[in-house]
Amino acid sequence: MRLACPLHRKADGQLDFGLEGAHSHHRVLHANGDRTWAALTSFVQSLLHQVHLQPNSEALQLTIQDGVCTGVVVRNTQTGQLTTLNGDAVVLATGGLGNLFPLTTNNATITGDGIAMAARAGAKLKDMAYMQFHPTLLTLHGRCYGLITEAIRGSGAILVDENNHRIMANVPKKDLAPRDVVARHLQAWQRQGHDLFLDISPIPICLMAELSP
Repeated sequence: MRLACPLHRKADGQLDFGLEGAHSHHRVLHANGDRTWAALTSFVQSLLHQVHLQPNSEALQLTIQDGVCTGVVVRNTQTGQLTTLNGDAVVLATGGLGNLFPLTTNNATITGDGIAMAARAGAKLKDMAYMQFHPTLLTLHGRCYGLITEAIRGSGAILVDENNHRIMANVPKKDLAPRDVVARHLQAWQRQGHDLFLDISPIPICLMAELSP
């Protein structure tokens, strides 16, 4: 914020905090509608002056010497050339494996490659049963068209079925229950043959415009 990151503010200049799942008070900041991470990534990248970005490359495997990871083998996706990049430290920031599932908002490249490379190199993996995902996606005919932000429910949207029955009415925190609780409840409701919808009618139109990218 001191470097002028473009976060949402109210008319009086104060930060505009939002409410999301499992939160008991407004504590979430947004930027550029709900494209917060895209805005933050672009902003941070604009501040970097000693970082070399290497596009059109994909990591294939980690290099190990005497039990220590010393680098990574990458392939140029345009020429096919292999190169080994060495370093004092290697950080895998490859995302999870969300694109292994039929419906996801993850990029097509998020298929667990980093996890697989770490495992092949001998790294110990833990808590593999836990995966972060978002329970509310916009889907039609088995295709995902994007994420419906959790901030929508924080602003008053309600999960309902085809009969306008409130799906989360009897769950603690209701529509703002933690993600895993919402996901399990929606799945159970869907398995009973119900369709799932998000009723946004309680949200003022002006607020909807702010939440949209």
